[in-house]
Amino acid sequence: MAYIRQIEPEDATGDLARFYADLTEIAGGVPNIVKLSSLKLAAISAAQDLYQSVLYHDSGLTMIQKEMVSVIVSVTNGCVYCFDHHGNSLTELTGDEALTRQIIDDFRAADVDESTMALLEFADKLTKNSPDMTDSDVEELRHHGFTDEDIVDLVQLTAYFNYTNRLATGLGVDPEE
Repeated sequence: MAYIRQIEPEDATGDLARFYADLTEIAGGVPNIVKLSSLKLAAISAAQDLYQSVLYHDSGLTMIQKEMVSVIVSVTNGCVYCFDHHGNSLTELTGDEALTRQIIDDFRAADVDESTMALLEFADKLTKNSPDMTDSDVEELRHHGFTDEDIVDLVQLTAYFNYTNRLATGLGVDPEE
């Protein structure tokens, strides 16, 4: 159960009600992670825009790679809500439940290509030890064919999920029904 008061869709009024209605049209409902920030509409609106930008815009990173990054960041942070949600998305995209399980249990043992593993290693290090990031970490990604734009995408995606994971674990997000 959430640790704070949150506004349910049926209780929302004004701008929040419109935001929830727009989100329901796009996503089919209002995820519990969104309701956690319902007391701060400007923040949740900006976070939703950022989510759409980092996950769904054109990128040199594939959607599968983005979901893998989302999962390992969320596993590292102990955010069950997020790794469950994005693990399910990863399984839907790949049709490979065993691969999703590998990513959750130990991504380093997962059956992925070298360039994808480089992305995952980078995201893991950025999540665990961001002050230790160096130019050589970026050069490793370039060595695997990633552009600077791809690397910015990866850092923004990793940072976004670190933010969301803190929100979910800090405020006690409820699992989806």
